[in-house]
Parts: sequence; C-alpha cells; structure tokens
Amino acid sequence: IPIWLHKEQTQPNTNEEKPSFKTIIQFCRRKGIWTWLIVLVIYTLGARMASFMFQPLLVDRGFSLADIGLLTGVIGFSGSMLGAPIAGWLITPLGRKKSLIVIGIFQAIAIAFYILPGLNIINQAVLYLACISVQMSLAMAYTTEYTVMMDKSGLNTAGTDFTLQASFLSFSSIISGAIAGFLAEALGYIALFV
Repeated sequence: IPIWLHKEQTQPNTNEEKPSFKTIIQFCRRKGIWTWLIVLVIYTLGARMASFMFQPLLVDRGFSLADIGLLTGVIGFSGSMLGAPIAGWLITPLGRKKSLIVIGIFQAIAIAFYILPGLNIINQAVLYLACISVQMSLAMAYTTEYTVMMDKSGLNTAGTDFTLQASFLSFSSIISGAIAGFLAEALGYIALFV
C-alpha cells in the first residue's frame, strides 16, 4: 500500500514512473522473474520454519521465558549481526548464484543443530551453536536475496520492483509459520528440523 504514494527517482533522459498496475504487470512479465519469486518464497522457508518452532521446543524442555528471550533474542541475533557482513563479503567473489547455493548449504547444516535439543542433548554450547548458526545463516541468506532483489529491480521502477519482491518474501514468512506448526504437531520437532 505505501508504494502507491511513492514517486520513483528517474534516470537522466527517461520518463518519470509512478507506481501503477502497469508497472506491476511489466515486472511480472519479465523473463525469469517467476522462477526468482519462487526461489524467494522457498529459499529461507526451512530455516524460518525451524526458527519458529525452536522456541516452543525450548518451552517444552522446561526453559523459562527469560532464558528463551536471552538465547533466541540476544545470543541468536548476535549471529545475525555477524552473518550479514560475512555474506556481503562473500557475494562479490562468489557471485550471486554460487552465494545462494553455498549459504543454502550452510542453512541446512545450521538447522541440523536444532536436532540436538530435539533429542534432549541440551547444554549451553549446543544451544548457543544452534541459535547463532541458524540466525547467522538467515542473515546471510537475506543479504544475498536482497542483493539479487536489487539486481532484479529496474532503474526507473526500483522502489516498486523491490517492494513487490519483498512482499513475496514476507508472504513466505506467513506460510512458513503455518506449515511449521502443522508439521511439528503432526510429525514432531525432530522430523520438522530434518
């Protein structure tokens, strides 16, 4: 909704673009854009599902809300602060596609650490490792996704194009929360993390 009030900055010698349905339709008609939007929706789906259900796992294991807040908030998000600049540093030498692949593999390994608390292997080192690595991998993934999102944004419609992509990414967060709860209830935490 806010994008309708946005006025795009234009490049020299080009016509001013105001967001419109035409702009959105033109974006959706770009070659390969739907493949990219599907990647946006599913790329961090697993890590977000695991993160959503990690807190209920900790509640089930008897952790206090204060301990969970410290672990997932302060400790976990410290990993995010490390992950974003590391991804920024990796993207240039690796390129966008290879960065997405390498960081995706790191995400899978990081999520696997959540299996340990699921198996009642709970100590401070395991919990710190799990929280930091998952949040770090998510920050790395978002940094790489945002970089590609900027690449996919046209010069005269950058605000609109980026907003559309960010909306798809936000939509996938909603999906991941719903799927995570369903899968954890039906299959258990360990199956979800696997």
